[in-house]
Amino acid sequence: MGIVEDISQSGVRIAQIPSDFDDSIEQCTAVIQCPTGDYTISLQPCWTRSTNKGMYKTIGFKIVNPPPDWQSIVEQLENGTGAKLGFLVLGNDQD
Repeated sequence: MGIVEDISQSGVRIAQIPSDFDDSIEQCTAVIQCPTGDYTISLQPCWTRSTNKGMYKTIGFKIVNPPPDWQSIVEQLENGTGAKLGFLVLGNDQD
């Protein structure tokens, strides 16, 4: 679990991820809850920064093959038209 600080068509930055999250994995799965439904997306960690004296991490993820409606969801967020997201990173896609 973490806090989404930035989101775009191709990536997402999530802060306050517990420090024990394995950011060396190739891909992980995230479930995003939107007003239009739940979406499962694959994320690839691109960079990591330790925060809060090593208690947490901020991680930049690339969105791998975003769902068809993803562009619309991001546009709603950019325009402030009321789209709210819930975000849960599940772990390794390989499991």
